[in-house]
Amino acid sequence: MVRKLMKRWVIGVVIGTTTLLGTTSYASSNNYGSVGVRGQEKYTLENMLTYAIEDEYLAKSEYKTIINQYGDKRPFSNIILAEEKHISLLKDLFKKYNLTLPKDNSSEHIVKPDTLEKAFKTGVKAEEGNIAMYEKFLSDKNLPSDLKEVFETLREGSQKHLKAFERGVNNGNEAERGNGRKNRLINSKNRGESIINSIKQNVKSIFTFNLFTKNT
Repeated sequence: MVRKLMKRWVIGVVIGTTTLLGTTSYASSNNYGSVGVRGQEKYTLENMLTYAIEDEYLAKSEYKTIINQYGDKRPFSNIILAEEKHISLLKDLFKKYNLTLPKDNSSEHIVKPDTLEKAFKTGVKAEEGNIAMYEKFLSDKNLPSDLKEVFETLREGSQKHLKAFERGVNNGNEAERGNGRKNRLINSKNRGESIINSIKQNVKSIFTFNLFTKNT
């Protein structure tokens, strides 16, 4: 009984410690970019611009990492140029409102996908979060007209990026299904050739045996 209680206590401590560590690790990057934007909270002009430029920094770094890993592939090569324009538009607003421009430390928060298919899915997730963030900011009735114009422009750009990444995911799935069908056909062909070769070998053996019997 005592051993069982001790075992449960040790397991509880391990799980509790793991949970705390996991939560701390998650929280350290949980307020960066669009991930930090909560649906029920209200944000100042500086808050909005900070989250927005962080998210654009993050998208640029993410797509740059993917290009470095998989080559200069579309739509990543096109979209990364758009992200630079997005950042430029936001920088102009920081300057206009005399706000301190946040440093770009997005490299600390990027995800490195281990396949090109996962890279497209990463793009989908990034753009969905970006769009949701701008929609949240645009719901503010007191939003200055210049911010509204820029946020709408950036949201529309992200909606286009989202469609491009979704096409990439769908094309990858179709290619995977196509490869599956191709492999099945190859395997079927190989099995057929194996059966034919076996039959030929059997016929040859029978013929040889009959010839030997006849001669003896």
